[in-house]
Amino acid sequence: MQNPIAESTLMLAEDGSVFHLRLRPEWLTNTVILVGDPGRVQLVLGHLQQAELLAANREFHSGTGSYHGQRVLVVSHGIGAGCIDIVVNELDALANVDLTTRALRAQPRQLRLVRLGTSGAVQPDLEPGNPIVSLVTAGFDTVPLLYRDSEAVRDALLERVLQEALGCAHWGIAPYAVPSSPGLHGCLPAGWARGITLTMPGFFGPQGRQLRLPPALENLLASSTQLIYNSLRILNMEMEAAPLNALARMLGHESITVALAINNRAQGVAKVDYQAAMEEMVEGVLRALI
Repeated sequence: MQNPIAESTLMLAEDGSVFHLRLRPEWLTNTVILVGDPGRVQLVLGHLQQAELLAANREFHSGTGSYHGQRVLVVSHGIGAGCIDIVVNELDALANVDLTTRALRAQPRQLRLVRLGTSGAVQPDLEPGNPIVSLVTAGFDTVPLLYRDSEAVRDALLERVLQEALGCAHWGIAPYAVPSSPGLHGCLPAGWARGITLTMPGFFGPQGRQLRLPPALENLLASSTQLIYNSLRILNMEMEAAPLNALARMLGHESITVALAINNRAQGVAKVDYQAAMEEMVEGVLRALI
């Protein structure tokens, strides 16, 4: 008989919900919409029927509702790879761990994790306000590398190409690359841009932005616009797509990120009034996938 998972490993709140998300197994749906900003949970709920808020703890807010009769869970994950580590593992625990006995369930349950976010476009032809679908993600964080057997879900050739082309090797930086789920991106609108997304562990220096501190990868932006891999260009940078793909694939779930471009690094322009464009993107994803 399998040993139960220790209380210190899988922490639960006093009401029996998972510790960080404060969600209970009966609230979990097969499709989970993930957003970074807790305020965006309410935006997504505005597209659902019988919508209601469920829980709020730190940056992790959640709600549920129906889209054409199908229940959907909406969860905010905050910023960065560390938050994604918490969210994906706790969602998987809701699906695949009996929280009463703390034993793994006999039959694994697969979730569809669909992240709707914002990002910075790096190609000059991508205007702010356009949705970008991540076909492949390349992460510069280390979260998936701290799990055994991550190599099984990674694209080793693309990792070597990125390390050389972006100048990472000189600094001892080793990006990892993981594709999104084909069954998800194949359903999304054909007119949306598709390509490679770089996931960075920070917003300023890690993405090649300079305020007072110079970035180590000083040619990151220029090199990103020139790289082509399997006919795919690097289209954008953000902070969560790659660890989401890596952890989801290792756990047997489907995942994808669709990120609205809110600035264009090549053009040097930004769009801060993107509410209407985000509403359109949310409705487009719900209509395509549900």
